[in-house]
Amino acid sequence: MENPFRYGGIVLGPYFADRQDEMEVLENEIRNLNRVFLVSPRRYGKTCLLFNLIESLKREKTPVAYLDLNAYPDIKSLSGGYALQTCKALETNRDKLIKVLSGLKNFKPHFSVETDGTKISAALIPTIDEKDTLMALLESMQYAERLANRKGRKLVVIIDEFSELVKYNGDTLEKALRSEIQKHQQVAYIFSGSEQSVMLAMLKDPKRAFYKLGRIMELGPIDRKSYEKFIQRWLKKGRITISPSDLIRLFELGKDVPYNIQRLCNIMWNLAQKNNQVT
Repeated sequence: MENPFRYGGIVLGPYFADRQDEMEVLENEIRNLNRVFLVSPRRYGKTCLLFNLIESLKREKTPVAYLDLNAYPDIKSLSGGYALQTCKALETNRDKLIKVLSGLKNFKPHFSVETDGTKISAALIPTIDEKDTLMALLESMQYAERLANRKGRKLVVIIDEFSELVKYNGDTLEKALRSEIQKHQQVAYIFSGSEQSVMLAMLKDPKRAFYKLGRIMELGPIDRKSYEKFIQRWLKKGRITISPSDLIRLFELGKDVPYNIQRLCNIMWNLAQKNNQVT
């Protein structure tokens, strides 16, 4: 049997350790088209939680666009990424998508066809000066809201590593984004970040633009009882036994950090293959 304890990447489905309560909170907020700021230390499974949420939304046929600010070095690239991902989420028909992307005023669509002719890749290139890139980003946000409204669909926009927003022109951008976001009626937002001090400074300072814009959800350790059930379920499938005291010791060694626990369980599973027992 393959080692079920995975770490260091995106972990999905049955291999994702229990975050059921957090998933339910996020799904409920999205249904009500709210804004959530997900704040988490690194190695607590924030991005895995978001990707499992995305899988759940896709099963419900809810359009969702995911952007990681680490992938966009400037506002210009972010504006193109935002427009492309939101349009692709709302329009899955290839020909209609091409028409939708062509409706953006400050962008030039670029399409490329795979060598076998079965797949088209799209990109959006902003056509305005560097000083007007914020205008392009706001246009992409407005366009997504109008497109969602026209289709009568709820759109979920997830922006990961949102604390990286400060690498752009932070204060001006924050104010412009708040002004735009609070107008939207068809889009739910999840902003997540691993730099806790940066995120909380953005959200709790009355002088900052994102103050009281949405719910602050701080991601902590996974509940031990839930995590124990997750671990035991896999150990039983592998016919591996472990004493309750050793299981407690595992959490102590890992300091309740999900990444650490997963890694320890991964090693434990491999060591237990000889006699199907954790010693």
